[in-house]
Amino acid sequence: MLFTIQLSSSESFESSASIEDTNLKIVKLLNKITDNSIVSLESTGGFNYRYRSGILSPFRFNVYVGRFTKKSEDSIVRIEATKNGEAKLLKTIIEVELNKNSADYKFEQALNPKYHIVSQTLNLITPAASVFYNSYNSPFYTTSDTVIKMGTYAMIDMVIIAIAAFYINNTKTGNKNIYGDLLNKQGPSKYIFASPHGDVVLAALLLPRIYRSLEGYHDTAAQNRIAELSYTYRF
Repeated sequence: MLFTIQLSSSESFESSASIEDTNLKIVKLLNKITDNSIVSLESTGGFNYRYRSGILSPFRFNVYVGRFTKKSEDSIVRIEATKNGEAKLLKTIIEVELNKNSADYKFEQALNPKYHIVSQTLNLITPAASVFYNSYNSPFYTTSDTVIKMGTYAMIDMVIIAIAAFYINNTKTGNKNIYGDLLNKQGPSKYIFASPHGDVVLAALLLPRIYRSLEGYHDTAAQNRIAELSYTYRF
């Protein structure tokens, strides 16, 4: 389904605080980050608590809180997200907020907001350009996230156009070239978008752009929310 989100990246860390104390702090923090848009789930995957982002939230995550071992009072926190960068970002926020005195992190660079109009306009040209815009100087993307997503979208566009060109060139006779089009000669055009199957090709190219428009919205809104909270990060 189009709206199915695969949470394929994960990060985890230990906390010396009790599980109940850790859980209360995490619930408060996640509500702050998502503007009170988290859902508690009964299916906890072996942990004591599990929370996911609400359906209207720009974030896409699962956060698990559990006991490190059965005999230990320490707790463990696991974060799952759609991208490596987002999982690392959420881990950093949660871990630092739970350990205010920690000197492990030094945040130096303010997070700049992104613009929906830019992301969505670039997406109409090519989804890969939208990914590049949203990933540039963004902790939500690692380099591998950017390369994989840009490469995937570029490959999808190339495959669609290549299949369409192969089909049109091998099933039609009497095709016109560009000069035939200009002179308005009779016969089908050999150019993809001017051919009788041009609307099918456009529809196929539209599908990844629809998917990326939703993904781009989440990327932009999530980054803007973190920027709004005045978090700063080291890139």
